[in-house]
Amino acid sequence: WTQRNCIWKLLIERKAKHGEKIPDETLVVHTDLDEIPSREAMWALRNCEWHESDGTVEDLVQLHLLPVLYNLRKLYDGTLPADTWIQGTVRRWKMIAKYTDDLAQGKVSSKKPLACLRCANARPMRRAGVHLTATTNL
Repeated sequence: WTQRNCIWKLLIERKAKHGEKIPDETLVVHTDLDEIPSREAMWALRNCEWHESDGTVEDLVQLHLLPVLYNLRKLYDGTLPADTWIQGTVRRWKMIAKYTDDLAQGKVSSKKPLACLRCANARPMRRAGVHLTATTNL
């Protein structure tokens, strides 16, 4: 959580320093480098209306990514794992901006879901991209 909160704090500080405002509808994508959202998923999140649903965290989408297996020593046989990779989130800036003062003072904790790995109450987006998965022996 410290790393994520540091990213938000730095973004807010840098934008304020240059007199720039982040638009409320800006999408903030939080993934690892090997988790790649598809352009179709990002287009849909940017252009489609997000309907309210019970039990979900407002303006937070949990990405479900398809695994792409690779091994530099052996050809891939086409077998896919049965599950999806549930990791990475997309959030609208207006939800993060609510915590600007808390972020600047380092007061945001893991109890405030600015970003999370597997959010229990998040709105899921299935087949939202790929997760590169190495299957190699060292």
